[in-house]
Amino acid sequence: MKKIGIVISKNILYYSVVSGENKTTATINDAGQKNFQIDSNELMMDFERIFEELITKHNPNEICYKISEKLKLEQFPYMYYPFGVLNLICEKKKIKTRVHSMSWISKKVKGKKKMDSFVEKFSDFSKKEELKQSALIAWYDLGD
Repeated sequence: MKKIGIVISKNILYYSVVSGENKTTATINDAGQKNFQIDSNELMMDFERIFEELITKHNPNEICYKISEKLKLEQFPYMYYPFGVLNLICEKKKIKTRVHSMSWISKKVKGKKKMDSFVEKFSDFSKKEELKQSALIAWYDLGD
């Protein structure tokens, strides 16, 4: 099983590629960021290119992404609309998608035993919070 976790913030898309049959055997194969310009007239085409590039390179079984719950109207074009593009691409390619929210990360995972096992397993992974979140949402649903 190979999954890509995606977290978007202003001008940066963070991603992690996690593979394994379960949480114990999981590895992070790739992680990084893709930059974009929120004021681009071709913003959705930029996201389409980024998503196509990640999918072509990694051939995932599933893509998990984090949505933000409290946004200002001007944040919608780069924080919500890209996931419509992603879901369309995934539908055409028959790739499953799964959405998680920040409250899911906070309430369901942080402070629990599973979060501790993520931190223990990937202790040297990254200090960047968004990159950790992208790996966490891909890793979490692998199963025990």
